[in-house]
Amino acid sequence: MREKIKKLPAAAKAAPKKIVERTLEATLKTVEKAAETEAQKAARKALKATAKARKALKAMTKAKKAARRAEAEAAALNGAFPKTANAAPAADAATAPADTMSARVKKLPVGAKAAAAGIRQATTAAAKKAAREIKQKLKQILHSAEEEVFYYERRQIILLTVVYAAIACLVWVLTRCMLCAGLFTSWALVVFMTVVMALSLAALASVVFVLIFPQKLAVVTNEGIKIDHNAFLKWSDVALAEEKYTGWLTRRPIIALHLVPGAEYRLTFMQHLCRHNVFTPFSIPLYAMVPEDAAKIRTLVKRYAEYKDSRD
Repeated sequence: MREKIKKLPAAAKAAPKKIVERTLEATLKTVEKAAETEAQKAARKALKATAKARKALKAMTKAKKAARRAEAEAAALNGAFPKTANAAPAADAATAPADTMSARVKKLPVGAKAAAAGIRQATTAAAKKAAREIKQKLKQILHSAEEEVFYYERRQIILLTVVYAAIACLVWVLTRCMLCAGLFTSWALVVFMTVVMALSLAALASVVFVLIFPQKLAVVTNEGIKIDHNAFLKWSDVALAEEKYTGWLTRRPIIALHLVPGAEYRLTFMQHLCRHNVFTPFSIPLYAMVPEDAAKIRTLVKRYAEYKDSRD
């Protein structure tokens, strides 16, 4: 399925969001309407059963009245002819089944109505539950489809790798020269050069790791943004997105995200350091991206948050 999706034309992948949402809304309305139709059909069947039960009740009532008339006539005959004394018990025996059946039939309309209401409620509840599940799945599909992932510019990483490699080589050559010249006369100098060498090698290793395994700079969704390895920031907690330069000399563009009062997130060590300078705890380094990605993420930020351009 993923291979088929990958083979779709670029125009199909770039379909407008409004068209997709309208299509999904129409589908949900169709599903809900079909469920309501099924509930109405079940209710109609229950009402038909109620009508039949009422007709049976009327027939039983008529039979009961006829039995009572027969009982009255038998009583009259019993007064006139003593030999017919057994006629009254026979009439009572004849009306007993009618009374029992009448009592049973009286309960049928109430049961049929309750059954109709139960069927209607159960069907409506099932339809609503199915509609909610469909909406949740469609939201997940939309969110996954609208997720945008941005990476660091590879050219800058390569340049940084070359710079760190040159620094590590320079430190190593300087250490060898000092060792050959016998300048390591104190332990403090030895420790200092060891720390410098270790830091240069660690920086070089981290850059090489990022070069081999590209790291995500930012992941943008409808709900929020995740910058680097920081906590996921919701758009509802962003009061202002301000684009500005890091300084007068460097003039590297960034988008600083200012949070609403009371919004609290778990910050990393670097975020704590950035709280008191031109960066904010949540900042998007546009200078570390290719121009196309920088323009795209700027458009997304404008869509989901209030934007301000503070560049001179």
